[in-house]
Amino acid sequence: MILTPAGTRESPGGVTLAFEVRREQPDTEPFELQFEVPAPHADFLSTGIEPALIAALFPAMATGETIRTAHPVSSRLAYGLRQIMDYFQLWFPDKLQTVPIEAPRHQDSPATGSRTTGMFFSGGVDSFYTL
Repeated sequence: MILTPAGTRESPGGVTLAFEVRREQPDTEPFELQFEVPAPHADFLSTGIEPALIAALFPAMATGETIRTAHPVSSRLAYGLRQIMDYFQLWFPDKLQTVPIEAPRHQDSPATGSRTTGMFFSGGVDSFYTL
């Protein structure tokens, strides 16, 4: 599965961030993966390949396709995706498999600012554990 940014464009609903996805299976056409946000939130869109990488993860795991891109990926994200694949492969060994992610890595910037933590309480069982 080859991921390539296709750019951003204005759309009737706001702003659309698009990526081209090429499957490596024979007789499959490339398609466009789109993320659309209202115009006031356009500044929150990531310009990196990460949104497409995350969206492609489970389809690639289901088909066994390697994920490839020429665009740099956060080292921290790549590590986290590897852990996610390991867990889901253990839980669903007959349906999902870990797949390689072939992409150049970029070093993450060190965190800046205060070392605060946020907690959200929804009232569910997991929220009570957090408390």
